[in-house]
Amino acid sequence: MTYYIYHIPGIKIGCTNNLERRMKAQGFTEWEILETHTDIDIASAREIELQKEYGLPVDKLKYIQT
Repeated sequence: MTYYIYHIPGIKIGCTNNLERRMKAQGFTEWEILETHTDIDIASAREIELQKEYGLPVDKLKYIQT
């Protein structure tokens, strides 16, 4: 499975394995993919790192825990 770390500029960085469904559910029409991973542990850790790096809200739980 592929995990996508996406960025909605100025709003959030998130992680999902179904990008189109997630964007539709959240009502976003524009985003960029920052990274893709096949290992959920790496994707979960990188999502948090990137949220901190970009100065955006940081999730309390890793993607793998949700």
